[in-house]
Amino acid sequence: MTRAVIIADDLTGANVTGALLRKNGYRFATFRHGAAVGPGVLSDYDAVAVSTDSRGIDPEAAYSKVKSTAQAFLLPAGCFYQKRIDSTLRGNIGAAIAELAATYLEAHSREIQALYTSGGDITLGVCEALESVGICVLDEIEPFTMYGELIGGPYSGLPIVTKGGLAGRVDTLRNAMSYLQIKLAEKE
Repeated sequence: MTRAVIIADDLTGANVTGALLRKNGYRFATFRHGAAVGPGVLSDYDAVAVSTDSRGIDPEAAYSKVKSTAQAFLLPAGCFYQKRIDSTLRGNIGAAIAELAATYLEAHSREIQALYTSGGDITLGVCEALESVGICVLDEIEPFTMYGELIGGPYSGLPIVTKGGLAGRVDTLRNAMSYLQIKLAEKE
């Protein structure tokens, strides 16, 4: 059963990711955007990548391609998605990641208890995609890493941890996730 979907903005990125996963024992395949891939095909692979060929197009079109791809490859809770981006940071990164997050959240809203974002463009894009007007900042976890809740939209009140894109130490993500687990446990 497929448990990971990688959405890449070009075929090279999709294949490079596949090669890395294959080296780690995953049964892997790459598909082009719009290919008719049914459950029978997906059951043959642990992970798949889809090339949206969206690097050089306008953000709205990239957003649309990522959304249709994510909707075509909805996975059950416990599986993961990755948005593969160009190593030189070209393309529609914010729009693509925001749409992937929004699509997954819409499909699994009961299972999602919180969000984690890194980088202002990504955080802004996710807030826009979720129709949130802002974030109520509740605490600083460490410099440039904060905890808060979304304001407005259908996910108002959803906890979020966000950090500056290039800020942080090696253990920042681990510290943020530990903090978030404590906050979620306090809410129960």
